[in-house]
Amino acid sequence: MIIIEPSVSCISITDDAERLIEYAGRTIYGTADKIQEGTSDGFIYSLITHNLDYILKHAYATLKFTVDRFTSHELLKTVEGAFCEEDLRFVKYAGRNTFGEIVVIAPPELHTNDWKDWEASCLAAEVGYKSLIRRQVPPRIAQAVLPMCLKTETIITARFTEWRKLIQTRKSAKEHPTMQSIVKMVHILLKEKAPACFGDL
Repeated sequence: MIIIEPSVSCISITDDAERLIEYAGRTIYGTADKIQEGTSDGFIYSLITHNLDYILKHAYATLKFTVDRFTSHELLKTVEGAFCEEDLRFVKYAGRNTFGEIVVIAPPELHTNDWKDWEASCLAAEVGYKSLIRRQVPPRIAQAVLPMCLKTETIITARFTEWRKLIQTRKSAKEHPTMQSIVKMVHILLKEKAPACFGDL
C-alpha cells in the first residue's frame, strides 16, 4: 500500500485572464479605450466590490486534484464545470503501474493508535481487492472492497466564479480537514495566477 498526501496543480488557465476580464467588463461601459498597463487590478476590484463578479465568468482554470474519493465527491457537489475522474472500471490497482499496491490518501488528525487501525483496515481492503483480481473478478466489481480514502485523480475545468464559490463556501473550520486543506491549496494557487480575481477572498 502506498500512502500519499493530497495535492492540487494548475493544468491550464485563460491566457492573460485579468486583461480579458477588464476588456469584457469595460465593453459594458464603452471604456475599453481606458485600458492601460496595470489598470486590470483596480477595475476587477471594483467589479467584485459592486457585486459584478459575474464578469469573471469569461476566464477559466483547469485544476488537477489528487485526493481521496470522499473529497472528490465534495468537489463535484460544489463546483459546476467539466470533470474527468480516474475510473475504477479501467484502473486496475493490482497491475504493474503501482507494483500491485493500492494508493491511499493519508487522513488528517489521527493519533498513533487510530492510525494503526486505519492502516490495518486499508491493508485488509488491499488484500481482498488483489484476491478478487487474481480470481479474474473485473475491476469494476472488485472496486467494491476499496476504501473511501483511495486516491483518485480528478481534472476540473471551471469558470473563475466557480473557483471563487468553492473558496468562499468550503474553507470554513466546519468543513472536513482534508477539504479545508484542498481549498487552501486552490486559493493559494489561483491567487498566484490571478491575484486581482482571488486576492480578496
